[in-house]
Amino acid sequence: MTFTEIHGNLFDRKLEENEFYVHCISRDYACGAGIAKEFNKRYDLTQKLRKSYIIEKCMRVDNVLNLVTKSKYWQKPTYDSLRESLEYLHSIIVYPTKYPNGTMCAKTLVMPRIGCGLDKLQWKNVKKMIKEIFEDTDVAIEVYYL
Repeated sequence: MTFTEIHGNLFDRKLEENEFYVHCISRDYACGAGIAKEFNKRYDLTQKLRKSYIIEKCMRVDNVLNLVTKSKYWQKPTYDSLRESLEYLHSIIVYPTKYPNGTMCAKTLVMPRIGCGLDKLQWKNVKKMIKEIFEDTDVAIEVYYL
């Protein structure tokens, strides 16, 4: 795994094949605030997720991996709920045939400082968690911040 923090707008980063955006959402798919609102505007996440009828800790819509870290939009995730979602993401990268929507080969994950904006988790703790979970992979992780 390589881990890079980049000052800039992650939406300026054009994705190539096998590269995915990653961000956090609630199980109710509200996507009405923070960076989730921008993802929803660009990818119509709420409608697509509600039509999927699949409930997982990480749900793919196009080239966006949506980490489900809480039940309702107004709740805050915990480090444990974020870890569960990240570990699920790790499992579908390492064991892609287990993924319910077919195989997924990810070479790069592009994300904001997940869980640390409106969700109020501490970046130093989340960063450590990401590095621990993905240390055994060949995935490049790019974290964008403004």
